Amino acid sequence: MRRPRRVTFLCIILLGLSACNLLGATSVYARWDFLSRLPLSAPPAYLLLRHGFWALVLAALAGALWRSWLLARRAAFLILPAYFAHGWCDQLVLARADFARETWPWALASDAFFLAVLGLLLSARNCR
Repeated sequence: MRRPRRVTFLCIILLGLSACNLLGATSVYARWDFLSRLPLSAPPAYLLLRHGFWALVLAALAGALWRSWLLARRAAFLILPAYFAHGWCDQLVLARADFARETWPWALASDAFFLAVLGLLLSARNCR
């Protein structure tokens, strides 16, 4: 059975998100001494664990979708909104700068669009 193109496209998106989180984790690790001296609203350990956790979860989800595992689609409907909700919780709780408040409409619109595209890719009939 051939893998639908939508699943391939979705796996590429998820691997890209995973790679971005992996880059974030390696960046925090590489700049640990510098970041621990800054007055951040979140400790560097939280940033490292957050990026590392989402890098692993999103890569595992991409692998499960690629292999067409039975519960992968259902897990994606839970994991992807949780990923974006976690990002919004961080932005609302930890953001101190006024610039962060000015970018909320754009961030909300882009996240809603991205979730809608992912939902369409996952809910297609040939994605089962």
